Amino acid sequence: MQVKSEGPLKITKATIDAAWKRRQKASRLIIRDKDCRGLALIVNATTLVWSYSYRPRGVDPLTGRRWPNKAITLGNPATLSPDDARTEANRVKGQMVAGADPAAARKAKAAEEQRKRSATAGRLLKGYEDAFPKRPKMRGSGLPSPIYVSGEVAQVRLALEAMEATDSPAADIDVVTVRKLIDAQNAGDNPHARFGALSRFLDWCQDAGHIQINPCTLVARARRPKPRQSRSEYLVLSDMARLWEAAGRLGEPVWRDIARLDRHTLPAGTVVWHVS
Repeated sequence: MQVKSEGPLKITKATIDAAWKRRQKASRLIIRDKDCRGLALIVNATTLVWSYSYRPRGVDPLTGRRWPNKAITLGNPATLSPDDARTEANRVKGQMVAGADPAAARKAKAAEEQRKRSATAGRLLKGYEDAFPKRPKMRGSGLPSPIYVSGEVAQVRLALEAMEATDSPAADIDVVTVRKLIDAQNAGDNPHARFGALSRFLDWCQDAGHIQINPCTLVARARRPKPRQSRSEYLVLSDMARLWEAAGRLGEPVWRDIARLDRHTLPAGTVVWHVS
């Protein structure tokens, strides 16, 4: 590509229009601004951009020489007038004088934004689902059962859907987002279990470095979903006897055993011995 340089001269709208008409294929024209040192208009075959060149302060400790020149794109004439481009260039110059490296900072910010976009909550949930079976139980010993893992992951998936956060970066999930989950719970759901599953998922995200803090921990305890109350009424012995006899008349042994040994029909601590 052929590169031509002109200036310095005061860049105006007329300068921009004339440069655009002079554009050529496989050619680049650099027009340096007279009023703002380092500012230049870059004219390519299909684009016009404002560029600001600077040299970071200090020296390279390895070579003892000053750092090489760097360039940062400010925008284009469609969004920045010549005066606006000079203002933006002076702002970048102020950052450089203060010891910062604007080009490096912008590159790091772009990389961080790209990392956030790739680490969506939905994608991380897949990694969580793969890692979950290998994590020790929070209570007791051993590993969680496949049924528990699938139920936990399903609760997290429902929570993300309720918050409309499945395709959002996990780092963007904050307290306001979590409150959407709390407010969206239906009366027939188990909001306590869903909130707990989400919190454990976000704990994993925090441990993996995808988020800075678990926003569930920032929700006031008074606003967190409460666990379901334990049942206070159970079948009396006479009702249990009738249920036992009725279950024996069921055709399938499986349904008979389920009806007889359903733990929700028995008082806490009741032990049932079934002798065939």
